[in-house]
Amino acid sequence: MDCFERAFGKFIRKKTRSLQFPKSFRFPRILSRRLSVCCGAPSHKKYDRIIGQEIDQVNEVKGAEAERRFVNGEDVLPHCDLTVWLRDCKEDITVPIDGDSMGSIPHWLQGNLLRNGPGVSSIGQDQFNHLFDSSAVIHRFSIRKGKVTYQCKFLRSETYRKNVEAQRIVVDEFGTKATPDPCKTIFQRFSAIFSDEMTDNCMISLYPFKDQIFAMGETPVMYRIDPSNIDTIGRVNMQEYVNIVHNSSHPHVEEDGTVYVLGLSVDVTGPKYSIVRFPNTRQGTVEHDVLSDAQIVARVRTRWPFHPGYMHSFGLTPNYYVIIEQPLSVSVPAKLASKLNNEPMSSMLKWYPDQPTIIYVVSRRNDKVVLKYEAEPFFYLHVINQYEEEGHVVIDVCAYKDPKMIHCMLIESLKIHRSAQHNTH
Repeated sequence: MDCFERAFGKFIRKKTRSLQFPKSFRFPRILSRRLSVCCGAPSHKKYDRIIGQEIDQVNEVKGAEAERRFVNGEDVLPHCDLTVWLRDCKEDITVPIDGDSMGSIPHWLQGNLLRNGPGVSSIGQDQFNHLFDSSAVIHRFSIRKGKVTYQCKFLRSETYRKNVEAQRIVVDEFGTKATPDPCKTIFQRFSAIFSDEMTDNCMISLYPFKDQIFAMGETPVMYRIDPSNIDTIGRVNMQEYVNIVHNSSHPHVEEDGTVYVLGLSVDVTGPKYSIVRFPNTRQGTVEHDVLSDAQIVARVRTRWPFHPGYMHSFGLTPNYYVIIEQPLSVSVPAKLASKLNNEPMSSMLKWYPDQPTIIYVVSRRNDKVVLKYEAEPFFYLHVINQYEEEGHVVIDVCAYKDPKMIHCMLIESLKIHRSAQHNTH
């Protein structure tokens, strides 16, 4: 998803005589901040509003270039082929196909590259509304003797199986509400409001846990993938091992194979951001116990008990965990209301533009918060780098002024801008 995020940073919130760019498009800003673990910035001080100013400056410069390209009939997104995100795969490619190479590939370079992402935009007559909803497809690029072959297969999740069997969307997704079952009575539909069923469409990432590869999303369910043929061969649920109800889809894997995941735990004292550690022990275990050594090693209380922050990634340095609590929350009251009002999961997200972003720096030595840093409100998906330098923790974040960029990943928006790309050629 990262390349898509960067590519759409070239759109602006600006009008021209010929075209009105969607208001949801904003340039991302690679935000780099230096946090001192010695003294820091006291959380009671008023934060400087500099991120938004920096993004506005980028908009002004890049916007002029985008407008020039459009007026001259050039592609506004020359380095992004939107058809990649609009694909609607209907069958597996089980037999590897040969790729056409540009240039040469060294013969000493051998191995397999596995990728995960959205690849199915419709089920039967139903269409998914958002890129986050599309069913997962696993891709395998095999590099051998200077040649590359390709194959792909659908992730056989429970959500995918149910949708295919019904030939319609039967599980709620981020931007798509499930089609009501016409066979259910009104009482059965009412009882469904209290169901905890959530999508297990793990379409975001692939990560190694011990000696196994798992597809991940933002729910505790993961699917094991056989790297030799990309078959779906197992399903595990982290909730069976640790108390989490939600997790980031981008863990950190250390050199020794230890995996760290940011999750959300709920107990009698309220919700907490929890760092879960999966040590790399007992190589060769089977899928049902690959997570058996998992443990929560650090906790940070959420600022709002009924509105925990939305977490997609976090930071990890040799001595610290970095948790960024943006003012985009997953509202518990809105979750209940979404079921009553037949709304998709995206309706649970609530943005608080007047509240700061809070950055927690947590010691890996004693699992305590050593610095709580307030920054102006910004939206982010990815922490793209973090490191320690001269008594500081430096974090690089792809930041936006607000979460409106999520709307640019609506399928309809992608189709409109793909059409605009064709019209420029």
